[in-house]
Amino acid sequence: MEKFEIKEMLEAVAAGITSVEEAMLQLKKAPFEEIGIASLDHHRGLRQGASEIVYGASKTPEQIELICRTLWNAGQKSIMITRMKQEAVEVM
Repeated sequence: MEKFEIKEMLEAVAAGITSVEEAMLQLKKAPFEEIGIASLDHHRGLRQGASEIVYGASKTPEQIELICRTLWNAGQKSIMITRMKQEAVEVM
């Protein structure tokens, strides 16, 4: 599966297309996405009750934008950035 979709995966298991073991492996790996400058946890909101938060102090405006765009495209509609430098605030 190119884009991780739980419903599609469960339907594939029910149809016998995907094994339970393969589905478990996909679930285990799916919440994390490595984008080079950060490792994003797309299921943090499900487990913790609060979605992924971006620590901005050590990141450039471009890096913050990439992280936020990646989170947004993965379905996170509320994104908190902490300790963002003034130069990044001005760019955003």
